[in-house]
Amino acid sequence: MFRKLVADENTVIIIEHRLELIAQADYIIEMGQGGGTDGGKVVFQDPPQEIIHCQQSKTGRYLKDACYAQFS
Repeated sequence: MFRKLVADENTVIIIEHRLELIAQADYIIEMGQGGGTDGGKVVFQDPPQEIIHCQQSKTGRYLKDACYAQFS
């Protein structure tokens, strides 16, 4: 369904924690590091293959381990 929406030139915004879905994104904005008053800061914004190089990104660390072959 998401691919159909994108193919029809719609903008799709997904809030997700599943690494397989995050890896398929065209662009990631990671917010963090925490919740409430500790969160709400942009940690990363770029294509997913760049997040594995971001030292502040918790998502990048896990994405590199789970989906590394996709980015090599």
